[in-house]
Amino acid sequence: MKRAVGRLILGVMRYRLEGEPAPTGACVLVAAPHTSWLDFPLMLGISWSSGLTPGFLAKEELFRAPFGALMRSLGGIEVDRANPGTLVADMVARARSGEPFALVIAPEGTRGSGARWKSGFYRIAQDAEVPIVLAYVDGPTRSGGFGPSIRPTGDIRADMDVIRDYYADKHGVRPDKRTEPGLREEDADPASPRGLSGPDHLVDVALLVVADCPHQDLALRNLGAALDLVGLGGTPVTQVVVTTDEQARALAFRGSPTVLLDGVDPFDPEGPESFGLSCRVYPGSTGLAGAPSVDALVAAFGADRS
Repeated sequence: MKRAVGRLILGVMRYRLEGEPAPTGACVLVAAPHTSWLDFPLMLGISWSSGLTPGFLAKEELFRAPFGALMRSLGGIEVDRANPGTLVADMVARARSGEPFALVIAPEGTRGSGARWKSGFYRIAQDAEVPIVLAYVDGPTRSGGFGPSIRPTGDIRADMDVIRDYYADKHGVRPDKRTEPGLREEDADPASPRGLSGPDHLVDVALLVVADCPHQDLALRNLGAALDLVGLGGTPVTQVVVTTDEQARALAFRGSPTVLLDGVDPFDPEGPESFGLSCRVYPGSTGLAGAPSVDALVAAFGADRS
């Protein structure tokens, strides 16, 4: 049924399907260039007519009655904007489930022309160890389809060069709104693999807590002071409230508060894994404390650079 609907969508919009066969396993599907609201129905038409049922991210408000059932039937996945730090972990868990799963992501993040792509598609594919499949819509040729599949190598600039080459002649529905593929991480100092070399870095700093954590403010103050001391002042800190044991396991949450640098807990204790909704203590110069000290956080950032 969906194949027929997909072909109908493309026929009505006067687009033809070209390119590689649809992916068959779990993958991150890059939909670019993202220049118009028409990209969504076109990508559905391309996917359905190829026998693929993709998943796509949408704000949770769109899943309220009476549209929730429709959104889920189309492949919609709710995004909890109050806890954005859980998104990557949730998508990685889905991709690792073994079920066929194609997560559609528009890296531009907006239909307007912007300076850079967002790196979420790369992080999810790398963390879940699934390929990135390139897909496109091209207004001037009224065509769309799937392109090559690439595995993230960790060399972001080299991988993005492959992506740029593919999209060089792809213009989107509205070519004037096209954004040249590029990530901020490509500007990182080569000697600093995670891009922590100066104010133009892009490092993910997250603070995971349970509700009403008494040490949340202290952890935030210490994080801010440590970021200033290592030259990363102004870096946003994503705060995530962990509410279930399942979420705690997915996020490798060892207690409140937990600091993650690029998704890694620099204070991960040795010993058996124990994830759950509990408080956490940290060693300090005067004994145990409810949050990492400024000195410990500065050392963690230094270790992360090496």
